[in-house]
Formats: sequence, structure tokens, C-alpha cells
Amino acid sequence: MNLIENYYNSIKHFRGSLHYLKEIEEIEDAIIFYEQETAQNVIMFYADKYKTYLNKIGKLLTDVYVYKDITIYNTKTDEDLINDLHYLIDSIIIIATVNLGLEKSLNEIIVKLKNEKE
Repeated sequence: MNLIENYYNSIKHFRGSLHYLKEIEEIEDAIIFYEQETAQNVIMFYADKYKTYLNKIGKLLTDVYVYKDITIYNTKTDEDLINDLHYLIDSIIIIATVNLGLEKSLNEIIVKLKNEKE
């Protein structure tokens, strides 16, 4: 089991995590019942909602950034959109982990994730 899965299993036990879990479920549904337009709308919504966090995670971990012009999602392939949906799930788990107090900061999680890859 990797670190993101461990965090996910931990946040499920917090009462304050309900809205994060519902968001993750919505994104998972967009993957399972994939339709391009729905995927684009889900990505655009959560990319806008968590833009600050996603840009910080991107800067520290993946070099993936949320673009101000979110119409970029209209030009992505289905595979790219599904990968973006998975990235959103992982990012929301990271955000929830910090906001629920399981880790002190995004930086702390990023260091652990980078160490896990090595």
C-alpha cells in the first residue's frame, strides 16, 4: 500500500472528511461512467476550487499546474482527462490530510512522497 492510499484510509475515519470523500466519489464516478464532457466539467470545477493547492502541489511534486485558461481541457484526449481525474483524487487526499491535521503541511507530505518514490 502506498502513502496516498494510507492517507485515504486514515481520512475516512474523520468526521470532517465527509465533503472530501464526496468529492472523491464524484471524481471516481466521472472515471467509472466516463463521458468526455462530464470529465471536463468535473476537472474544471475542482481545478478552479483547489487551484491554489493544486499549483503548490504541482510546483513541489509533479510540475503539473492548473492553467488560468481552463479551456485547455477541451483539447485533451480521453486518456489525458482520465489521468487528470486520478491526479485530482490524489491531490484532494493530500489536501484533506493537511486540512484534517494528519500532516503539518503540504511540504511535509511532498517530502514523504518523494522519499517513497526513491
